[in-house]
Amino acid sequence: MDVRAANVFVAVAEELSFTRAAARLGVSTPSVSQTIRKLEHEVQQGLFARTTRSVELTPSGRALLAPATALVEAHSDVRHEIERLRDHDELVVGSFYGLGSSLLRQVGEALAAARERTQLTVSVVDWSDPTCGLRTRQSEAAILVGPTSIDARLTRVPLGRQRRMALLPEDEVPADLDTVCLEDVDRLGWIPVDVGDDVWDAAWRLDDLRGGPPRLSGEVQSSIEGMIGAIRAGDGATVTIELFSELYAPAGVRMVPIRDVPPLSVDLCFRGPRGGQRVARLVDLATRMSPPPSWF
Repeated sequence: MDVRAANVFVAVAEELSFTRAAARLGVSTPSVSQTIRKLEHEVQQGLFARTTRSVELTPSGRALLAPATALVEAHSDVRHEIERLRDHDELVVGSFYGLGSSLLRQVGEALAAARERTQLTVSVVDWSDPTCGLRTRQSEAAILVGPTSIDARLTRVPLGRQRRMALLPEDEVPADLDTVCLEDVDRLGWIPVDVGDDVWDAAWRLDDLRGGPPRLSGEVQSSIEGMIGAIRAGDGATVTIELFSELYAPAGVRMVPIRDVPPLSVDLCFRGPRGGQRVARLVDLATRMSPPPSWF
């Protein structure tokens, strides 16, 4: 029994009239009769007891009514969901560990207030893909930290800059120390990470300032939790940005500003020179908002 036949069967069962069922469905009475005959042939059972004055369900018809109704309702739910998806145009924006969450929340609220079709969804990723899904087309736009030159297809819209912070073992940092220099981090050795782009990794390690990569120390880490554990154990150090130091303060680790290095850029990026109408609206809203200090 397909959905069309189920719909006809349920209509006749509820109306107990072929004529009324046909009017309800907007088809002819002979068409309804033909569908019921085919369905009875399929199940090898009579589904309705018909007289010139009445139509009644047979025991077989009553047994079929519940599953037929469930099929009709399920089809209706699917149709409504398809219509809902047509009415909402989802825009997926990639973000490192929630970077830019305040900004994106404001943009999403602005889109909803304007009753626009675009629904903004944030995809939170780790550093295994420095393009936050742009390279794999899992996102249509992204808030990136570090060099966007890793992919020549990306268009960059500057949003701000973030001071770099050293992540050091707590027992390596005097309580009254306000800043460190890059040499202090290099002396401890850098925790190696599993990053999906060598250029991006080199920019984070500041290879250009020292003329080459630093000494790496400890095992390769693929998560923030693993890196923090390695630093806490005294295996080495690394660098993050000020935002993350404000959001995350793990025990056994100190985050201290690095005084002799430039900040990292934070950019709204997308593929191609324009990015499409939805991305253009995102860029317009993001760049027009006046960010407070906790904006990222």
